[in-house]
Amino acid sequence: MRVKMEFKYDIRDLKFILKEWLPTEEVLACDRFKDFYGLGDIDQILAEGYKICREVISPINVVGDRNPAVLENGAVTSPPGFKEVFQFIQKNGWGSSSECI
Repeated sequence: MRVKMEFKYDIRDLKFILKEWLPTEEVLACDRFKDFYGLGDIDQILAEGYKICREVISPINVVGDRNPAVLENGAVTSPPGFKEVFQFIQKNGWGSSSECI
């Protein structure tokens, strides 16, 4: 039997946490962020992040479940497709500031 997992998450919870519970406006007022982000950007950022999770990251989870990462002779081999997903995230500005591998 094959079970298809679907990524579902209600981003309303995150909006509540970021807009009403945490001092997000205070954080966004810091020099590091004040010229780039505002409270009004949160909805768009969450929507795009959710889309990437649903369309890019979630579909590859089953591959990782069936082909786990392997550490052999000091080298890690990741599941097929994980490197490409990592590169997609990096190249589209959602990853760390490190360069793509």
